Amino acid sequence: MVIAVLDSGYSGRNKERISGGIAFEENQGTISAKEDYEDSCGHGTAVTDLLAEYTEEDTKFFIVRILNSQEKCSASVMTEAFKYLNAKVECNLIHISAGVERIAEAKELKECIEELAGKGIYTVAAYANNGAVAYPAAFENVFGVDTSTNALAKREFEAVEGSIIDFRTSNGNYRVNWGDQKLIVSGSSFSSTVITAEIAKIVKDRKEISFAEVRSRLKERAAKVYPCNKMPQLLSASKLAKEIKKAVVFPFNKEVFELAGNEDMCPFEIEGYYTHKYDMNLGKSISQVLTYTDNRKIVENADDIPWDTDFDTLIIGHCDEISKALKKDVLQEIFLKAREHNKKVYSLASIVGFLQDHPECGKTFTFPYLDASHVPQNRFGKLRKTARPVVAVMGTSSKQGKFHVQLAIRKRLLKDGYKPYQIATEPTGYLFGMDYVYPMGYESTLYLQEQDAVLTLNDRFKGADDEDADIILCGSQSGTIPFKYDNVSGLTIQQTEFLMALSPDAAVLCINYDDDFGYIERTRKYIESLTGGKVINFTTLPFRYEKGVNAPKKVSLTPEEFEKKKTEIKNRFGVNLYDISKAEDMNALYAEMIDFF
Repeated sequence: MVIAVLDSGYSGRNKERISGGIAFEENQGTISAKEDYEDSCGHGTAVTDLLAEYTEEDTKFFIVRILNSQEKCSASVMTEAFKYLNAKVECNLIHISAGVERIAEAKELKECIEELAGKGIYTVAAYANNGAVAYPAAFENVFGVDTSTNALAKREFEAVEGSIIDFRTSNGNYRVNWGDQKLIVSGSSFSSTVITAEIAKIVKDRKEISFAEVRSRLKERAAKVYPCNKMPQLLSASKLAKEIKKAVVFPFNKEVFELAGNEDMCPFEIEGYYTHKYDMNLGKSISQVLTYTDNRKIVENADDIPWDTDFDTLIIGHCDEISKALKKDVLQEIFLKAREHNKKVYSLASIVGFLQDHPECGKTFTFPYLDASHVPQNRFGKLRKTARPVVAVMGTSSKQGKFHVQLAIRKRLLKDGYKPYQIATEPTGYLFGMDYVYPMGYESTLYLQEQDAVLTLNDRFKGADDEDADIILCGSQSGTIPFKYDNVSGLTIQQTEFLMALSPDAAVLCINYDDDFGYIERTRKYIESLTGGKVINFTTLPFRYEKGVNAPKKVSLTPEEFEKKKTEIKNRFGVNLYDISKAEDMNALYAEMIDFF
């Protein structure tokens, strides 16, 4: 039995149990290997001697020094060490009492660990003691070990199901050799050795034993098991969206304007747009309604939806107002027709009521939503961090074109060959091929709050790492801070949860021409103080409001008015203001974002 120990090296008294070793060091971005693996600080000696104490005497240790004298290492060094073990070292187990919280090489390291696991060489990795998600502990095919808040004896442990954490060990004290002295220490670095020793007993006489079986055998010995309570979920909106080849859209309202205006960004064909017979847009071309697009499809009557043609999916928005105007349940009527003609349904609004009455439609009808069934289980509050740059589009109010800005950035990223991981808060996000929808917009289908909301959204960093994305792009809803404190409906609680979960490095702030400068400044400072990131520029729509007879009147800005506002913003806030209706402004905003990183 040989256990490879990735740590700070070894300088202890159990040298007869050391089968060899190597050291990896990084200097100005260059990684070199050395045969000298003497301990750089004492940590590795303490960990290895604990392993020697807990394992049988014939167990040997191959030392891999990756930590420096400050007990730190880079993700690059760690990745290089695992690649070396995979290619050149014959061992049975790998123990690492170290980790990183941000890792650009996530995909490469994960694949290397998976290859080792395929050979039956499993990794035991300790989580950091600060409560954050760390790698490689959080990877699949790794036994991730955390410390427990419960009173456990030194050799006791708990098993955790359905989590990135596999086991929890004692947070008690361990007496260890640290250089020439004895120290009393605690933490997962040392308690995780208990798990490695237990696994060593299991795999010693078994040439082939699966990861799951090892885990199961350990679970039998656990002092406590945290069960995973799986809850049922509806058909995944992401999955259905990926299956769409040809769709029709109803009704033609603000919710689907971005679809109609950016149809070329959808990975499927849209056969037509339909609306009710009293809609003022009926019979118009889309380019007449949305002047920023050249889409010439005609908005047609919903009575003429070609149910017998080969379109496969009905994309449907909110119909409450239409149902009131027509004095009938439009949703029920159109859904029954979709069922009759074997069409799938992607709804932008909740359709739980219909699915309860017609459970047979649950295999082909869905909508984007998040509830308790999506919350990461048994996470004990651990949050992920990412090495990928994160950009958020925020706002001072609603109806500012925030999703339009996100689409404009996405289009340019894809054109330039970047690989974005995109999180949308609009239910149409999946229809544009985006990676995740966090539906906190109009008539939200986000049924989470506080810690559960933050944990669920924050967990998307895993998706970005798994996809080896170049950048994470996300966008919020409505305002960022409360404008008034008159009613809880005006409080921006979800926006704060959004920022806390993703902690963007940079933000684009959408403002209104008429916004008070003090309110803009409060918003900017809030974003920057909450996240530690930077608001890099502002955007606006090219109009202002004047007093009207019954409601404020929208007035287009003159070039002179926009330039004046642009100068005022630059002088007051030191950032550029861009008009989202102009392609050249969006190009400049995009270039500024790339330059920032």
